[in-house]
Amino acid sequence: MCTIVQVAANPLATGAGDSEHAPSRLTLAQAFNSLATTVGPIFGASFILANGLAVPDASILSPQALAMERRELAHVFQTPFLIIAAALIGIAIVCWSVRHWVQDAAPSLAKEGHAALLSNRRLMFGVVSIFLYVGAEVAIGSSMANYLMLDSTLSAAAQMAGTLVSVYWGSAMVGRFIGAAVMRKANPALILTLCACGAFVMTTTSSLSAGLLAAVTILAVGLFNSIMFPTIFALAVEGMGDRTPQASGIICLAIVGGAIVPLATGMVADSVGLKLALLVPALCYIWIAFYGIFTARNKVLHGTQLSSPVPVLIG
Repeated sequence: MCTIVQVAANPLATGAGDSEHAPSRLTLAQAFNSLATTVGPIFGASFILANGLAVPDASILSPQALAMERRELAHVFQTPFLIIAAALIGIAIVCWSVRHWVQDAAPSLAKEGHAALLSNRRLMFGVVSIFLYVGAEVAIGSSMANYLMLDSTLSAAAQMAGTLVSVYWGSAMVGRFIGAAVMRKANPALILTLCACGAFVMTTTSSLSAGLLAAVTILAVGLFNSIMFPTIFALAVEGMGDRTPQASGIICLAIVGGAIVPLATGMVADSVGLKLALLVPALCYIWIAFYGIFTARNKVLHGTQLSSPVPVLIG
């Protein structure tokens, strides 16, 4: 369902104004997404676990008593999730009520199949970039706590390491608010290239160093990651015209990189250790930097609605 929302919402954000500032708009929109993922768990934990949560001990309870305890435990979560469901239904009703406001701005579905889209290098290079970006982001974020607990990094306690992980995600939120403003004035493709290079340097430095330097540089990757997803998305669908929804769907398929790259990173970590395994996501950023250079050199004519499978490019 979240993917369906992204397929529909991201093209609306990119098409809600002039195409030149689409990366800035989408970055700003996703900054609020990052804000929600940062503060949401805090409010959720406070609301759901405010009175504590006792986990039933299966070793001392009969099957009947255990089932009863689990039912009572489920009631603790029932009310908050019902409230969330009601809020989502309310948002859906609002979106349905105002659908006519954006009907003219929203691109219509094209009749052509995906074959024409697959021949578009700008789009398909963007799909690969999203695959690698999401994979690198998740690989680093999911291994962050274990990495900070290593003796060669910080030797942090589990609770401290878990707390520091929020710096990684929180810096991504801050970076998106900053990036949305910067890209109103600067070339988004060049900003993407600089951020990808920065993420590569930070990840590689952390992998090849130790102590506080290794910890600070890996946490700083979140700041460089911040603008990548919305900027790659906006650059990839630029000039798609009526085929923007289809292009959006293809891009969102690439989010599966968040399941594959972390697996590859874990396999390397099992062989050579977690520090050197960080070179796997570091390599992902090299392609993303290339994509920024590619889109900077191959600009789509703004205001052009493309019907051909390959964008009209200017050198």
